[in-house]
Amino acid sequence: MRKAGPITSSFLFRRVAWRIQANAEGGLSERARRRALEIANDADLRIRAPKNFLKEPLDETRSVESRVSPTVDPRLPLPGTLLVRRFQGKDVIVRVRQDGFECDGKVHTSLSAAVRAATGTRWNGFSFFGLGARPGRERGQYE
Repeated sequence: MRKAGPITSSFLFRRVAWRIQANAEGGLSERARRRALEIANDADLRIRAPKNFLKEPLDETRSVESRVSPTVDPRLPLPGTLLVRRFQGKDVIVRVRQDGFECDGKVHTSLSAAVRAATGTRWNGFSFFGLGARPGRERGQYE
């Protein structure tokens, strides 16, 4: 038999708070208790997967395959936009494209890669151009 793990203080706090509320308000209704017991008795609970799990062919009628379409990062401006920032006396210009980011005639897969190619330093592209919300700073303001 395994020894029970430690009880975290947050769990204990929630448990005590629930007990205080249950004592004050009356806890679960009898109907809710019966329903919880019904659900627990009807549930097909397993601790371990069956021994033949994934060894038999999948039943195609019980599986669904779907794809999630990629979303565009909301921090990025529309394709065709020029991002410009002066860095160490040099203008860094990156054009947002449909297939990536163009800097100095080369197309990069990420904004960070384009900034790294232009500056020679590792930067987060969004931070470099001031794209993305940070509290207390207006868009386009640099530190």
